[in-house]
Amino acid sequence: NLDMAGKPWRLKPALYTTSLVYIAIQVAFLSFLCSYYGYGLSNLTRWTIDRLEEYEYTRGKLAWLGDAWKGARSSMKIQKRKATQDDIKIVDPEIKIDEEMQILSAEQLSFFDGSRPSRPVYLAILGRIYNVDKGKKHYGKGGGYHFFAGRDATRAFVSGDFTESGLVDTTDGLSHEDLLGIRDWISFYEKDYKLVGVLIGRYYDANGNPTLELRDVIARM
Repeated sequence: NLDMAGKPWRLKPALYTTSLVYIAIQVAFLSFLCSYYGYGLSNLTRWTIDRLEEYEYTRGKLAWLGDAWKGARSSMKIQKRKATQDDIKIVDPEIKIDEEMQILSAEQLSFFDGSRPSRPVYLAILGRIYNVDKGKKHYGKGGGYHFFAGRDATRAFVSGDFTESGLVDTTDGLSHEDLLGIRDWISFYEKDYKLVGVLIGRYYDANGNPTLELRDVIARM
């Protein structure tokens, strides 16, 4: 290219250096990002950086940028969460049976399925009965989770099988991860809803005492 006087047009040294620095920073930054996130521009950026490293000034800037990016990257990393004793939510099989705590049969529990305006909505998980009436729009008749109401459908909480054959309380064949999922669901109900009783059957006897099967399930969590 020629300037207005007809002479070859060239960048001034200062402007040339500044331009190189700008390009170096942009390309290097892109390179580190690509490397960090595993994208495939390494050949292009490696070639460009090789050219820039031929100049002492830009070579120094690249080194500085590399050190700065290493520090920034370490602070950006998501630390792997290490489980501590405080993280472990223990399900206590023993439930104190008092005047407020009910011991219901499966038939009695079915009356609390949200289809009767005079009764609150109950559901059970691992034999523990919770009053979910404050979430009636979800658990009541016509709600998206109505199939959980008035029964113990422990298995369906982790299997996703909401057919009649899937809405059952057995944990047979479930993986350890599934059992941890059930534990987490219990923690959710413990936090957001009121425990009102236990269900006679697989997990609690007629006196409200935990069965051997319940203790075995909890031990496998």
